[in-house]
Amino acid sequence: MTGGIVEITLVCTVLLGAALQRIAGMGFAMVVAPFAVLLLSGQQGVVFANLCGAIAAIALIWPVRADIDRKRLIILTGMSVVGAFAGALVVRGLDVGVFRIVVGSILLAGIVASLLLGRTRHVVPVTPATFVAGGATGMLVTMSGIGGPPMSIYAVATRWEHHRFAATMQPFVALSSLIGAGAVLSSTPDAVPQLSLTVWVLVGIALASGLIGGQLLHHRVPAKWGRAVVIVLGIIGAVTTITSGITIVSGAGA
Repeated sequence: MTGGIVEITLVCTVLLGAALQRIAGMGFAMVVAPFAVLLLSGQQGVVFANLCGAIAAIALIWPVRADIDRKRLIILTGMSVVGAFAGALVVRGLDVGVFRIVVGSILLAGIVASLLLGRTRHVVPVTPATFVAGGATGMLVTMSGIGGPPMSIYAVATRWEHHRFAATMQPFVALSSLIGAGAVLSSTPDAVPQLSLTVWVLVGIALASGLIGGQLLHHRVPAKWGRAVVIVLGIIGAVTTITSGITIVSGAGA
């Protein structure tokens, strides 16, 4: 894939991910991370997705501040620190092909699990689930740039009201993404995304445009439609990333 196509694809996924983040309350990383990992070298895609996801979430904190569950936020963030550095150690030695398979598999398994849990009536105790979800999110954000699946499972399993969940996710995504990016860079210093200033500017414009567009569509498009789009794009990204990883591993073993 040529450089120009890579850059255009990254910018377009950021634009769409930012809009879906505002409409559905989450989804930026699930849309952007698989393609970023696919298009950028090694863990640069994880750092890219985390940094952009943090900025998108920070921009959305103020409008939803009244609905943030601060107690859950503190526990989730504290546990994400533990999980983040554990995740950085796990992926440090993985080659590119295996890394892509891991990222795609994490996303695909998380989507399937969240869909299956939505069909059950069992309610999980909130406090222990919060500790587990925070640690799992921190680990996965560092490993793949994707923290949405464990939080989706957690929200469904504890029957967390959507408006409280979506509001609390914004500061948590911002903090866990920054923690994840920091953990990756501390263990792999060459994971800084190698993009030109022009591309970073275009990414910034795409972020702002996506958030503004999402704000305009927020009251017109049902959140469940936004989540459905996130799931479909997440599955496409996961399968594409796994396929690419298998191709690389198969080629290396030939």
